[in-house]
Amino acid sequence: MKPKSTAQANGLWLKEEIRKEIDGWADAAARNTRTRLPEYLVFVSNVELSSSARTGGIDRLDAYVTGRLAEVARSGVGLAVKGFVIWHADQLRSMLDADRDVRQAFPALLSVTDVLSLLGPRTAGPGLLETEEPVPGGAPGPLTRHIDRLTDPFELEVHRAIAPSTDEIVPALPAYVEREHDLVLAEVAARAVAGRSGLAVLVGDSSTGKTRSCWELIHGLPPGWRLWHPISPSPAEALLADLPHVPPRTVIWLNDLQQYLLTPPNGVGSRVAAALRALLRREGAAPVLVLGTIWPKEWDELTRPPGALGQDPHAQARALLRGHDIEVPDAFNESDLTRLRAEAAGDSRLRRALERAESGMITQYLAGAPVILERYRHARPAARALMDAAIDARRLGLGSPIPEELLERAVPGYLTDHQWDSVADDWFGTALAYATAPCLGAPGPLARIRPRPGDAAPERPRYRLADYLEQSGRAQRADSAGTASLWDALVLHAPEADRPALAAEAADRFLYGPAVRLHAEAVDNGDGAAARAVAELLAETGCRQEAVDHYVTAAYRGDIPSIREVARGLEDAEAEDEAAHVREMGVKLGDDHSREARARVLIAQGETDAALPYLADAVTGGSVSALLMLADLMADTRGPQSAAAWVRRQAAENEGPFARAAGRWLLHHGFTDDGHALLRKAITVGSDPDLSWITAFLAERREERRIDDLLRHVFTAESEMDSPELDWLAEQSLVEPALDWLHGRAASDALDPTRTISRVLWHVERHDEGIAHLLGALDPDDTFQLRHLAGWLKKAGRFVEAYAFDLRAAEQGHPDAMSGVAQWLETRGRHAEALREYQRAVRATARAAHTGRHLSVWAIAALLERKMGAPGEVISDVPDPMDRAIHLLRRESGPHAAEDWLLRQAEAGHPAALGRAVELLASQGMEEKAERLRRYGIQPGGLVAAPWSPPVLDMEALD
Repeated sequence: MKPKSTAQANGLWLKEEIRKEIDGWADAAARNTRTRLPEYLVFVSNVELSSSARTGGIDRLDAYVTGRLAEVARSGVGLAVKGFVIWHADQLRSMLDADRDVRQAFPALLSVTDVLSLLGPRTAGPGLLETEEPVPGGAPGPLTRHIDRLTDPFELEVHRAIAPSTDEIVPALPAYVEREHDLVLAEVAARAVAGRSGLAVLVGDSSTGKTRSCWELIHGLPPGWRLWHPISPSPAEALLADLPHVPPRTVIWLNDLQQYLLTPPNGVGSRVAAALRALLRREGAAPVLVLGTIWPKEWDELTRPPGALGQDPHAQARALLRGHDIEVPDAFNESDLTRLRAEAAGDSRLRRALERAESGMITQYLAGAPVILERYRHARPAARALMDAAIDARRLGLGSPIPEELLERAVPGYLTDHQWDSVADDWFGTALAYATAPCLGAPGPLARIRPRPGDAAPERPRYRLADYLEQSGRAQRADSAGTASLWDALVLHAPEADRPALAAEAADRFLYGPAVRLHAEAVDNGDGAAARAVAELLAETGCRQEAVDHYVTAAYRGDIPSIREVARGLEDAEAEDEAAHVREMGVKLGDDHSREARARVLIAQGETDAALPYLADAVTGGSVSALLMLADLMADTRGPQSAAAWVRRQAAENEGPFARAAGRWLLHHGFTDDGHALLRKAITVGSDPDLSWITAFLAERREERRIDDLLRHVFTAESEMDSPELDWLAEQSLVEPALDWLHGRAASDALDPTRTISRVLWHVERHDEGIAHLLGALDPDDTFQLRHLAGWLKKAGRFVEAYAFDLRAAEQGHPDAMSGVAQWLETRGRHAEALREYQRAVRATARAAHTGRHLSVWAIAALLERKMGAPGEVISDVPDPMDRAIHLLRRESGPHAAEDWLLRQAEAGHPAALGRAVELLASQGMEEKAERLRRYGIQPGGLVAAPWSPPVLDMEALD
């Protein structure tokens, strides 16, 4: 029992009680009584203990008991305890009662005898700690744990809190104050408890309380719920391996969701997203609750619409995540702070946060974030370089943890010659000590990772970078490619799992040498995907023969894209036998593309019967094109009726794209009714975002519900109507029915057709009505909506109103809006204000998550133009923003300034910068330097890279 009223008094009382217990056993051993002496000791109390590193009650009592038992053992009395554990209030609450309210309301009524009688066999030996358990029933699947036995929040990556300012013994985590996002999260959990699987992703900056919110939530779930935290061998691989076997009533804990969805360019992230979508839809798996946390930048990268070039690497992730985000605000509001003050009386950590946290940023203060940033800003050169190297390593693709040897090799390149000459012999140890020292009891900028029992200990320590410092550093250092020493260190010491992401980042920044070197080990170890990545890089740099060798090597190692590439090359060279051999390699690996290609060749050679099995297998694999090929083949050989019957069976067994393809085939071959039925089914299912065929079909049929089917498909496919569909609506006199239908959807469910309504109105030149609709649905805090409305107002010639909305978006930090404001100011002759706004846009664009790494060349070009006093019409014949910037730089400072700027843009990752730099050098008569830049890329610092040799493979070693 805890007899005192203060945490400090309770801690001292518990320490004294433990001393008495140990001394009692020591006395029994010394008197040589017949009492059986314990090999293990379990100390149980309902005193609450803090888990703050070194200063918390758990660590202090642990150190005391360890020391006291060692003294007793040295005394020779005969008491040799092999181990001990201290169960305090947090553990007891998870063991004693399935009802959380009862457990928390009556802790003082529980005695040690009550506890031990309830624990039963858990006290029978040294296996005292909770371990992961397989799925019930012995079925294959993930190792899960009963949630009511989870007692360590830090194991699930909840941030540790700062230490108390006195010797008071406080709980491991400060008291929790529910905020608005907790209520939204609770609604998702309630639906899961009721039997409906759900996903909730908490989106917020570092140290805003995302993971703590999830921790609090899971401990309110009913008995029987389990938790799975997939992390090994890598988070994404672990999730993919066991996701199909997750049992019902499981919480899937995906802290730092980007580890699962933003993976190297090998499709793993898309497969993870698709697998999660399938799980959430599968009735037999329900209910499961997927909890994720993510920073806004990564959320934006995963959910933003595809680019203008049609590249859409995160389509699956976007479909998974959209509508499941819960925003976690940076700061406590006044209501939150009022409730926090009521909890702070017994906890000095909360009192200090209330007194010192700026602008209500309570959680950040409790996690030590301000002190971490202060430690970073005030660091000596070597310590600052150490932290910069860690930030850059993580920013460029290194996973956590960070190897110590990597840091030691990278840091010298961050120091100037003078700084390097001035450091002491023990500079690295001194810098590490500074960076790893705790901040008010919370972990410092770098925290050493302690291996868990049973894990293989690395030869040298590993470190974790503080989230808050990483997020701040990502913004501040967004355009830096690091240093040559960092890339050397990454090549030598980066873990194998991180190398694909690092190599892709290096390639994006035109650091060709490091990119190839990062893949080299994987290529040597037989990784086909790595060999293909090197082949693509070598092809880009003009190393044709070496690229071909790597493609062939990748193909022989089972890389399907390389198999396709090599086979196409052999077919172009009319090497038919060799091409067939390579295609057969793809067939053996289950590649439908290879099956179809092989079938085409056989059909062209007149070997129709030999082609049939290839096409049949491809159809079984889900290939629509193989379905059409085989149907045509059957129609030619067995007759249209037989082929049509087979097509109908395939469509019945395989919904989705098969329904559309089968319907169009049947229509084309004269089976009109069956074809129409299948096409109508495809529209209802929403199997294809291409609306052109739907509009044509519906227009032809003139069915009563055609507009309803069409617009339902638009929303099901998550696409927007384009000009052809809008033209069709106008031609069919269906604009008013379409608007009525859209307004009805807006009123009846959660879909928001605002933009589609406005586009329809704009297309039929009802401009003012479209703008009025946007105004009526406007969220003044949504910068996207503000910018969208400003653009429409400009199109309508309402520039003053557009300026007002641009200004509001600019005040919220949107860089494009700042440029819009600057343009308007310039038209009014307010040039000094316009220049300041352009400068703000440049700085904001460098920090903005949605713009990626590089600065906005448009804003830079405009800034240069205004600085030089050159009116825009002087170079009106140079419309491209980057060309404008080059033109202005060359005119103001000469070609070298333009070259330097382009190389910095390339280093920052601008995709067009290197090519423009090559063109610029060639135009200046520096063909040799231009060729060297094209061939070897750049090196950190915006310099043309030194020559490097492509790797040479032993082609004779291939089977």
